[in-house]
Amino acid sequence: MSLFTNVKLLSCSQVKQGAESMIAKYTSGSGSSSRDKKLHQEAMAMLDDSKRKIEYIRMQQLLLRSKIHGTQSGVWLVIQHLTATSVTWMLKTLIAEA
Repeated sequence: MSLFTNVKLLSCSQVKQGAESMIAKYTSGSGSSSRDKKLHQEAMAMLDDSKRKIEYIRMQQLLLRSKIHGTQSGVWLVIQHLTATSVTWMLKTLIAEA
């Protein structure tokens, strides 16, 4: 895959790891201030978003591989692993990119 795609995937993976660390910190913390709750919610949203982006990038990689190899199997692999939420998010992303 392209270097750009790998960099995007790495970046999203780092965001995911950071969000998971924040969630662990604000979940296990004894203080339950409104600021902590807000940071926890933001971390949950970041985690969800990064998971979707990672899934989207992997879908792009599978589709590209299937085009390179001249098969449609990559498309079906992507479809089998998608959740309804991911499909909605990906469609919005594709429409915004068009």
